[in-house]
Amino acid sequence: MIMGAVKKGMIVFLSLVLILSITGLIFSKSVVNVLSGDELTNKLVDQAVAEEEKKQNFTSVDDSTFMMSVNYSCAQKSSVEIPGIMNGNKPMTVECSKIIGKTYSETKEICLAEILDDMKNSTYDCKSFFECFSKYDGQYMISSQAKEDINREFVSPTNTTFWTFIIIFIIVIAIELFLFENYSNFFIINGIIGFLSSLIFFIPIDFTKYIKESDFKDMAVESCVYTLSVMRHNALYILLGSVVFLIVGIVLAIRKFSSSKNNNRLSSRKVKRDN
Repeated sequence: MIMGAVKKGMIVFLSLVLILSITGLIFSKSVVNVLSGDELTNKLVDQAVAEEEKKQNFTSVDDSTFMMSVNYSCAQKSSVEIPGIMNGNKPMTVECSKIIGKTYSETKEICLAEILDDMKNSTYDCKSFFECFSKYDGQYMISSQAKEDINREFVSPTNTTFWTFIIIFIIVIAIELFLFENYSNFFIINGIIGFLSSLIFFIPIDFTKYIKESDFKDMAVESCVYTLSVMRHNALYILLGSVVFLIVGIVLAIRKFSSSKNNNRLSSRKVKRDN
């Protein structure tokens, strides 16, 4: 009786450990995928371009009039001020050599490219990734400094964390194989655990409620949404694996039930013959 209670307690405890290890695996694997690649940076760059095109104060200008104005300004000095393309109405100084002979739309693209290039090469006054992100949001995420901070603070430690969770997962599974009396229960219970663990990542989250207002809020939201999408992609594999586990467990349980039923029939027939 006591041994049975201890055994059940161990199974419950191991189930909780397994849930933590599965969610930890999904989370750590996703963080490494997102932070060590360039896809998030590219998405943030696209987001920044879209935002600036929405916010910029250029009005519709005839190309020939615009080019004449630039030529006139550049005849007197080596640079020209382009008004209000980034963060409000602050004018942007552009070298004449870069925009002479360029149309209005081409000049706008050159200005946006310079802004983004400046973001990438900027040095931010902060000591850690979270401090920088809280101060500068998506603007910081585009920078080379963010990449260096991420690699130092997350990618290497998270890789170690990922393999730690792998080891815990294997140990728990190995112990469970000895604790369960039949394999059908092993597959069904672990299938349910895996299903529930991965389902956590599909809970809808509105990041706009949790990220503070700033010029780069949309970029910060985009980075969170993208990271969650990677987590859901990785969780989907666990979800499908869990369904397979459940199917195997149910099939084994049905076979065991059928076998037990047949054995009972044979036993009853033997009893009748003996009588």
